[in-house]
Amino acid sequence: MWKPVSDDHSIESMSAVISFVEPVSSLVYRKMIREFERTTFDQGLNNRQPMQAFEFKMDGGVPSPVQQVLVNGMIFQKHSLVRDVTGAVVNRLVEQLQFQPQVIHYTAWKYVSWTQALATINKIILPALKIALDSVALGVVRLEYIDRFIYEGASGDITAKGVIREDSDLISAHIFKASDLWHSHTGKFETLEPSIKRLFQVNVDAQELLGPAETKRSISVMTAVEDRFEQTGLVVEDDVEEVLSSRLSSLHESVIDLFKGVVDSTMTKKVGMV
Repeated sequence: MWKPVSDDHSIESMSAVISFVEPVSSLVYRKMIREFERTTFDQGLNNRQPMQAFEFKMDGGVPSPVQQVLVNGMIFQKHSLVRDVTGAVVNRLVEQLQFQPQVIHYTAWKYVSWTQALATINKIILPALKIALDSVALGVVRLEYIDRFIYEGASGDITAKGVIREDSDLISAHIFKASDLWHSHTGKFETLEPSIKRLFQVNVDAQELLGPAETKRSISVMTAVEDRFEQTGLVVEDDVEEVLSSRLSSLHESVIDLFKGVVDSTMTKKVGMV
């Protein structure tokens, strides 16, 4: 029997991504960092570190040792004791903000409700975003959810039936016959306005979860909707909070519809989406 990852819902994580048509200047970047230091601290994201990347160079066809290098960006994190999908209590990352000169990426792994999530996003991101939008335009606003379903029962021919809709045009038909691991990744664009395109993206994967006593099959469903502002981007001259909240709420409604178009109706009722 397939069950959602939580008793209340199936959401494993939620992410909001805001990118600009061009990087902010070094002066604006420093001002935004100061705001993020304040707002993340107020929300309990007290672990801060510069972003790092791995680098290797080729010297005469011979690769040099891989090295960690700093990149222009900061990460703000919050950890908490939570119960994982295997039932074990672990100290886990539950909230994170990544900021680079051209992108703001917020992720929450402890989801309660959209109302609370939107309020937190506004508290953490809005003050710095106002500074950025005085000098750059919006390029992309994206909302992404990862939902997970776990199979409880005897191993054998475990298929996607009961979790994924067989009549969905966003799902590859082969997954309903596969008993081994599989994935189905797809997406499409729709034009909202001449200068705005909306991307709908669905990634569904069968995965194995390694637990202390046993390995369980799971299905991960990533649904994302993003608005891409073409040409010169979206110049925000009105109330920034209203623009951000209304845009994210519109994406949220579209993600719900996308989720219902992919996940079996029996399962959507179990997670409270009726």
